Amino acid sequence: MRSISRSALAVAASLSLLAMAPAVLAQAKPKTLSGSAGSGKVMSFKELESCLKEQDGMADRVKQLQARRDTMDAERKGIQAEAEALKSGGEEINALAAKVKDFNERMKAQGERVAAWKARSDELAANDRSGPAVDRQRRELEKDRGDLAKNEAALDAESKALGVERERLTAGYNQRAEAQAAKATDWNTRSKALDNDFQAYEDQRLDWRQRCANRPYLEEHEKIIRSGK
Repeated sequence: MRSISRSALAVAASLSLLAMAPAVLAQAKPKTLSGSAGSGKVMSFKELESCLKEQDGMADRVKQLQARRDTMDAERKGIQAEAEALKSGGEEINALAAKVKDFNERMKAQGERVAAWKARSDELAANDRSGPAVDRQRRELEKDRGDLAKNEAALDAESKALGVERERLTAGYNQRAEAQAAKATDWNTRSKALDNDFQAYEDQRLDWRQRCANRPYLEEHEKIIRSGK
């Protein structure tokens, strides 16, 4: 059997190493957290660990922020529904105002009838006459006085009822309006705070993207970090 020289063995070993080199290099090819082509210095193990931890934290943070936004959107719909409901209360107050206007017109007419009755009564008393015609006028005046008194009593009762209704509607409407306004103010304050939190998250995300997203790292490092070792 022919012997193999040391030089031949060396060449064979070199060829074996060259054949393995592409696989080794492919396995060690750097990745990026953004998935795009990397740039800059390959991250150290500690740098990658920090970037991955921050990435996971941001994922949790944006979920929490969105959950808050969803809750506030639901609250906003409720507050808007209350505002719409208040319009019906305003319509009731407007209807009451129309009633009051009609009542005032009838009160004015009542006052004019009372004044006319008093003028007739004073005229009859001033004439100091007697006879069937005068007696008839006195009976008519007495009848009219009774009608005016009944109408006066009815108007007085209506005035009290309108006053009670006005107090009820006004007090109820004002309480509801104040409560709705307080809710709207509180919602606006919390919504602004949430907007600020979203902006802070976005600032963090952009900073993380600049520091971590496109920096190359070794996949083996990621596997070790993800495994918790």
